[in-house]
Amino acid sequence: MRAEILDAAERRMIDVGPDAVRLQDVAGDVGISHSNVLHHFGSKEALLGALVERSVESMRHEIVEAIVNADVAGDRLRNLFDALAAVLSDRGHARLIFWLTLGGHTPVVGSEWLGQVVEATLSLRRARGQRVTASMKRDTEHAVMLAALALTSAAVLGPAMSCNVGIPDDAASATRFRHWLADLLVQQMGLRQADDPPTESPQKGTRPPHQKGTRPTYPRT
Repeated sequence: MRAEILDAAERRMIDVGPDAVRLQDVAGDVGISHSNVLHHFGSKEALLGALVERSVESMRHEIVEAIVNADVAGDRLRNLFDALAAVLSDRGHARLIFWLTLGGHTPVVGSEWLGQVVEATLSLRRARGQRVTASMKRDTEHAVMLAALALTSAAVLGPAMSCNVGIPDDAASATRFRHWLADLLVQQMGLRQADDPPTESPQKGTRPPHQKGTRPTYPRT
């Protein structure tokens, strides 16, 4: 019964935020009395505390699992971004992160999971023959932060932002944006090897690949 109450409260919290969760509504969703909810949790504050703890752990597990099971070079970064988008959007985790943050419940989804992504990316850059400097480390940190902010925001604000700039609000457009961002970061960090397949077929009139002394080209949608 405790798990069923938490499930119902989580659905409510994703829809309306933690401050608007009412024990009477949660009880009605489960089909029990208000006093039964109090029997299991004691108060609304205790219920929200247990819910936040469970939700953050669920987010941490699913996000870290997606990262651990992926690489960050070539099309594999595209696949990672697609997997993270599913976790953040389909499971409602991005909305939950926004609600918890706005409500003062800072959701630390694993205290160092982004730092782990940075270290994994730096290891790959070393494997690609790059000499890791302080500047490169900061560049990598910024790239990871950009990806985290973009993917989390897109899961909540994507439809409104797409319409605002004239991009169709559909799944194909959302995927194109994620893949464009993945290709941009791969190129920015020099993670693509010579034998990696191109992300797009060359088109007439496109600029040649970046070479020393020239301005870089960026992936197009």
